[in-house]
Amino acid sequence: DEKNGEAAKDTLDDLFPNDDDQVQGKLRKSGESAAQQGGYEIPARLRTLHNLVIQYASQGRYEVAVPLCKQALEDLEKTSGHDHPDVATMLNILALVYRDQNKYKEAAHLLNDALAIREKTLGKDHPA
Repeated sequence: DEKNGEAAKDTLDDLFPNDDDQVQGKLRKSGESAAQQGGYEIPARLRTLHNLVIQYASQGRYEVAVPLCKQALEDLEKTSGHDHPDVATMLNILALVYRDQNKYKEAAHLLNDALAIREKTLGKDHPA
């Protein structure tokens, strides 16, 4: 879709909303957690980091946003291993920052890596 001559694009807020997604909302209504259903819920610490990265990126402060993402990725990989859904989430966030900087090759590589992790750990049909 185009609006006022500019192509619409997803933002970090669109892909990682502060509210639970539809799956989590349905689970909450039924009184069951995502973990009980074998689902995945983005941890609060990643939501907080996501909000910080959005703030820095929206201000054009990529020199802060990118290292913050990279450090978080490094920490997550050390504690949880590369093939963890939290790592995929962080890869996705960094990819969107790269996309906003017109670094499309780097963004595509990270998104493909995130997708591979999610498919491996959550299954091909999982909404994430």
